[in-house]
Amino acid sequence: MISVIVPVYNTVAYLEECLQSIADQNVDTELIIVNDGSDDGSEIICRKWAEEGRAHLIEGKREGLSAARNKGIKSAEGDYITFVDSDDKLLPGALRTMLGIAEGNPRCGIVEAQLTADETKTCQNTKETVFTAEKAIETTLYQVTGHNPSSCGKLFKRTLFKTEFFIPDKRYEDLEIFPRLFRQAENIVVTPYTAYYYRPNPHSFINTYTPQRKDMLWATEKVLQFVETYYPAIVPAAQSRRFSAVCNMFNLATAAHEDAMAKECFDEICELRNAIIRNPHVRIKNKIAAILSFGGFGLMKTVSQILR
Repeated sequence: MISVIVPVYNTVAYLEECLQSIADQNVDTELIIVNDGSDDGSEIICRKWAEEGRAHLIEGKREGLSAARNKGIKSAEGDYITFVDSDDKLLPGALRTMLGIAEGNPRCGIVEAQLTADETKTCQNTKETVFTAEKAIETTLYQVTGHNPSSCGKLFKRTLFKTEFFIPDKRYEDLEIFPRLFRQAENIVVTPYTAYYYRPNPHSFINTYTPQRKDMLWATEKVLQFVETYYPAIVPAAQSRRFSAVCNMFNLATAAHEDAMAKECFDEICELRNAIIRNPHVRIKNKIAAILSFGGFGLMKTVSQILR
């Protein structure tokens, strides 16, 4: 059985479609809805599904995505767990396909399928690649196509969550937890199969500068510390991901005229730039940013403003 955990907070426009996509999976599932203090009508839909016996409902005050997922994990009874955000949905056949891959690879702790923002561009290829935890962490940190740190679009053995949980009150919780979960899994199987549709949101907080965006720096720092402790051979990959986060924050802070934050990021860019330039696996745009930093804070700020 697969426990499908759906944290819900004010997504009334999309919630029914999300839940129905799970009900239509034609595989043994336990649907766990965690209503995280919704007050837009989503709570009515949640209760309806529970009253009809189609879902187990956990209700509580607003505590955030991580806390809601943790509640769902503690309630889950399936052999596997997957997460679905309440404004997204599973594509047809997603769970059956991922379950088949998991059952065909007994040493597999995690199946990673692909996410899409375009329902018309699906891939039914289920060719699999098996990774060790170290290699999966490395390729994800290098932001290689086909790998992402999202908790959605993945099937996890429930036993991975005996000790590992999401950190409450933080954004980028997926980025922080993924290496911890990968380390618990003996193997990670990656498939090009497209299993999950996420709804693009141009107004998302990730496109603007807010104090919560600093959690991106918190998450990448935690990942770097984790890799230094358990996988020192791939520290350059963690540095590369950290560099991406710092550059992103620099650009957002520059656009928001938050010069103190931008300067803080620039100082770290300078600390990391030599390692980034020497690393053959780093993305080209990161290398360009590292080289630009030698021109000074003013040059990087000007280029950032031009490119926005």
